[in-house]
Amino acid sequence: MSNIETVLLVGAGQLGSRHLQGLRSLPNLSNILVVEPFEQSRNLAMQRFTEVGFPKQVELDFFDFEDVGMGADAAIISTTSAGRIGVLEKCLELGVLNVLCEKVLFQSENQLKSAIALQKKFNANIHVNHIYRRIEAFGELRDLCNAKKVDMNVHVGGVGMGCNLIHFLDLFSFITGSEIAELKVETYKPIVQSKREGYVDFGGLAVAHSETEDRCTVHYDSRIDEHAPVISFHAGEKKVVFDENSGKILNLDFLGSEMEMQSPRVSELTGKILMEIEAGQTNMPTLAQCYQANLLMLRQFNAQLFGTYSSETICPIT
Repeated sequence: MSNIETVLLVGAGQLGSRHLQGLRSLPNLSNILVVEPFEQSRNLAMQRFTEVGFPKQVELDFFDFEDVGMGADAAIISTTSAGRIGVLEKCLELGVLNVLCEKVLFQSENQLKSAIALQKKFNANIHVNHIYRRIEAFGELRDLCNAKKVDMNVHVGGVGMGCNLIHFLDLFSFITGSEIAELKVETYKPIVQSKREGYVDFGGLAVAHSETEDRCTVHYDSRIDEHAPVISFHAGEKKVVFDENSGKILNLDFLGSEMEMQSPRVSELTGKILMEIEAGQTNMPTLAQCYQANLLMLRQFNAQLFGTYSSETICPIT
C-alpha cells in the first residue's frame, strides 16, 4: 500500500497533464500541487483532471513555485530541459525525495554533474521516465538476450533525433544490461526549429557501443516523411522486429506468435511508477544510471552543432 498522499507536478503541458491523469491510481492521494506558469497549460491540466474522474477527496491546486510549501510525498518534473536543474534543486529543498523526471534531462555536462551532486546531498530517490521499459515485449526480449551479443537498429523518418535519441540509447542499455561506452553522432542539415520554441531538432545517424561490445544504430532519415520507429534486434542467429506504427512484431524468432508491441500510456502509468519508486522496486532507471548516455549524447550533439564542446555548453534540445 502506498503512503503517497500529496504529489507535486512541475510542468502541466501536453505530457505533464498526462502524468497528472496517471496519478488516478494512487490509492491514498488527496492533493495534487501543480506549478505551471502558462494559463493554456493550466486549463488543459484542469480539463484532463476532470476527464478521468478523480475521487472527490483529491484536490487540484495551482501554485507559483515560491508559494509551494513542504509536505509533498513525490514530485514529477515535466518541464522543458531549460531551467530543469533549478526545478530539481527546489523540489529537493522542499523535502521531496521521490522524484520522477522527464527527459531530455539537462542541457549541459555541468548541469548533469550538479544533478548528481544534489542527489547525493539530499540522498534523493530520482528516476527518469523512460517509458519503453514498460513495454512487456521488451522486458521478455531482455531476458532472452541475456549473455548474447546484441545488434539493435532503429529507423525513423523525419527529424527528431535531438529530442528522442535518448529513448533508444536507454532501451539499448535496458536490453543489454550494460552502459554505453562509446557514441558517435552525425547530424544532418538542415537544423530546424523544434515544435517547442527556443529549441532545435535534426535528423542524423548515431552509432553506440556498450561496455559488452553490443551495438546500436539509430537513423533519423530527414530525407523521407516522418514515420514511427521500426526497431530490430539481432542476437546470434535470431532476429525480432518491432513496428511501432502498427504495433506489430514482424519477426518472431525470439518472442513467439502471441506477443504484441503494446505502447504504454503515461496517463495510465505514472501513479504505478511512483508507488514502485516509493517501494524501491521500479525498472525506471536512476539518475546515476542515465548519466553516461546523457553525457555522451550532449558531447556529440554539441560537437556537431557548434564544432566544439565544453562542460558549460548549452545544447538547445528538449
